[in-house]
Amino acid sequence: MYIPITRKMLLKEIDIKELWIFKRRESKFKYFKDPLFIACVVIYFLNRFLIEPLTIGKISFFNSYVNDLICFPFWLPIVLFLTRRVRLRGHDEQPDFYELLFYLLLWSYFFEFVGPVFGEYFNYPVADTWDIVCYAVGCTIAGIYWNYEMKTYK
Repeated sequence: MYIPITRKMLLKEIDIKELWIFKRRESKFKYFKDPLFIACVVIYFLNRFLIEPLTIGKISFFNSYVNDLICFPFWLPIVLFLTRRVRLRGHDEQPDFYELLFYLLLWSYFFEFVGPVFGEYFNYPVADTWDIVCYAVGCTIAGIYWNYEMKTYK
């Protein structure tokens, strides 16, 4: 099918922001009422008490990496709420890129480098680089969810 392109169509300015399917989320951060946080709490308890006991020795993903994937959306609302309460965080906005990056680097360092070195104090954790990948994936997904929402077209 041939669609004729007119001069008016060529001269019309195209706003690149209109082509992007996400828009910046303008609402305040919900902390414990956040749907992603609530979903991760449910996933944690399902994994801990239902899936892990049924898959011990069969599927290592549930035993090793699910908690690492949900680490950020699970713990960051708690940490941000506490830092807000003690006035280290001066706003209730969504966590931005630098805030997410700070906690990603901090938690990766402590959970995968410091923890295994002082293992006798932390129940003998094992350093695993795939855990850092899981933290980064969870952080990225949570950051996109918390900061952007799908556009609705009318």
